[in-house]
Formats: sequence, C-alpha cells, structure tokens
Amino acid sequence: MITIRQMSSLSRRTVLLLGATTLAFGVAGCSRLASWSEPDPPRIVDFRTMNFDDEPHTVHVLLRRDGETAYRKSLRLKAGRSDDPSGSKFEAYPAESGADVLYAWRDDQSKDQRRKLDFSEYETECIGFQILVGDIDESAPRVSIWQTTNCNAGT
Repeated sequence: MITIRQMSSLSRRTVLLLGATTLAFGVAGCSRLASWSEPDPPRIVDFRTMNFDDEPHTVHVLLRRDGETAYRKSLRLKAGRSDDPSGSKFEAYPAESGADVLYAWRDDQSKDQRRKLDFSEYETECIGFQILVGDIDESAPRVSIWQTTNCNAGT
C-alpha cells in the first residue's frame, strides 16, 4: 500500500499512469457486469395451441422484441372438449428471434383483453409456449398462456 509519504516520491507521470490504468480496468469491468445483468432472451423450442371449448376459435399470437413485432400468426382451431381438445402447432416462428413478450387472444376478444407474458427476465436458455382456449374444469372459453423451460419440449 502506498502511504502519503511514499506517494510524494512518485512522479506525476506515474500517478497519472496508475489512475488511467485503474480507470480502464474499472470501466471494462463495469461494462461486463452490465451485460451480465441483462440475460439474452430465451430460445423458443415449442409453440402450440389447444382448444378445450365446444366451439371453434381462432387464436392470435404476437411475439414482440424491444417493442417491435417479431412474429404474428393466427390459427383456426376446431371445437374441442375437455377430454379431447383440438390442437395445432405454430410454424415458422423465429426461435432465435430474441423476442421477450408474448400476447395471445381469441377471435372474439379485443386487444385490450389479450393475455400477456413478459419473459424478458427469465433466466433460462429456452422456453416453450402452449396457448389454451377454455379450461378442463370450466366451460368459459378463456385464454391462458402456459410455459415450460424444458429445452426438450416439442421433440
């Protein structure tokens, strides 16, 4: 450790060099720490929808990245039942899109009634989604978003 007495014997050039080196390492460390605090959005490994309602429905989904549309799709589902739902799989979604928010809604819902899942801060490398219309225990055709962080989902 440098004491005040020793410091007076250091040249101005040495003090400036030590200060610049400390600053450079400090800034480099801070920028690296900032990137650690912002995890990459998870990779999408599965994206499906199921209809438990006894009427057909169109399911709409919207994936957003930083407020911009990354994927938008609508699928028409046949009528289903709680013991035999109809289902379909979304195709051509951008698995590596870096999307961070998912919205889902039925054909008879407004955008204000859509469901939202913000997965921007999930600390996982992958995620899968299942959009459900209706419920096994309810007759109301509500929409829910289920997610998994199992990287083998959909395989």
